[in-house]
Amino acid sequence: MLRPALAIAAALMCGAVVIACADDGPETAQRGQIAPSPTLGTTPDPAESTAPAPPGSADPVPADPVPAEPNGLSVRVQSLDNFFRDEVIEITAGTEVVWTNDGRIDHDVTPSDGGDWGVAADLFAPGDEHRHVFTLPGEYPYYCSIHGTADFGQLGLVIVTESA
Repeated sequence: MLRPALAIAAALMCGAVVIACADDGPETAQRGQIAPSPTLGTTPDPAESTAPAPPGSADPVPADPVPAEPNGLSVRVQSLDNFFRDEVIEITAGTEVVWTNDGRIDHDVTPSDGGDWGVAADLFAPGDEHRHVFTLPGEYPYYCSIHGTADFGQLGLVIVTESA
């Protein structure tokens, strides 16, 4: 005959076994593993509260960037035979970049990202210039497709920062 304390312990063990061996349903068998409960053994994080935020405390939704107005400034980039001078320029939004073909052969300015701000070789012969005002912050890589590719050869980069 079992003693009462031993009987209670055995009953608890059997209960734990029954609970641990309970059927988890067809979904578990399909997954092949048991997903842990997201709340089991965790303490609620106050930062994840579902209570509404007080008025004015929510992060504002970012708006589309507003293009800068032309600021009257311009920066010159020379297209020389097989390189741009300066290869990298940094300007503020609203500044005009003036590419001049100061070389002895044809060149072009081809935006690496497929943008439409470049110039084709038939419009950029020696002595020609091309102008473009960059109105949005960002990085604008470009190259001469006659003397390189987007990754090698005659490369340039315009870095546009926010206007003051």
